[in-house]
This record gives sequence, structure tokens and C-alpha cells, in this order.
Amino acid sequence: MHRKSLALNRSLGRKEGIAGDYANLGNVYKTRGDLAQAKALWNKSLSLYQEMGHPNAEIVRQALDEPVQQRSSQ
Repeated sequence: MHRKSLALNRSLGRKEGIAGDYANLGNVYKTRGDLAQAKALWNKSLSLYQEMGHPNAEIVRQALDEPVQQRSSQ
């Protein structure tokens, strides 16, 4: 579902939608336990949100910090 949305947003040139899709896909990978892929997608999302000056950049930044905190508390 998120991949289809990403493809549609790319074809329409909707940066906000693309950033959101990357963030959502990152959440899926985090849930699956693939933190490396989650982080890569969140970084793409963060870059786009920062480029737009979008407030969701802070939410994605927090998501990027969270896996590090989880690993260090284990």
C-alpha cells in the first residue's frame, strides 16, 4: 500500500506525500525489525521535510533517534 502511494506521489511530484510515504515505510521496516532499512527511509523522509520546512521533520528526527535508544537500553 505505501509503495503504491509512493509511486503515485512520485508521478505527481508531491514532495510532502513522498516524504510521508518514506516515513510510513520506515515504520513498517522498524516493526519488522529491520532498523537499517527503516533508518535509510526515515533519512530520505527527513531530507524532504527539511527541504520544505515542514514541521513533520521533527517527528521523523525523533524516529531516527528512537532505535538508537532502544539498542542502548537492551
